Amino acid sequence: MVQPQLLGAAKKDLPLIGAYSSSDPGVMRHQIEQAKSAGITGFIVSWKDTPLDDLRLRLLMQVSAQEHFKLAMIYEGLDFYRHPLPASEVAAGFGCSVTSSRAARSSTGSMASR
Repeated sequence: MVQPQLLGAAKKDLPLIGAYSSSDPGVMRHQIEQAKSAGITGFIVSWKDTPLDDLRLRLLMQVSAQEHFKLAMIYEGLDFYRHPLPASEVAAGFGCSVTSSRAARSSTGSMASR
């Protein structure tokens, strides 16, 4: 379920399907199916090391591996005010992505980015 207070945070409009949760594997699968039907073979994923984003990345890696869909990751190296994050924070975040990648690979038998 989408938290109503988050809808107005930075959103000026909504997709045609309406509000949805980016934490829902069913939504991820549907978006991948739509992309594949349009000839798209992968997504570029914007990610930052937060508990919620880590969960979403792990879920997306699992779903994309099941759907044989490629992923590439862009790490969000700026804070909410668009200031660069400390290098140590970015480096620590990549440590988490390696753990997430290994977890997704072991649970699906393959890596989502292949």
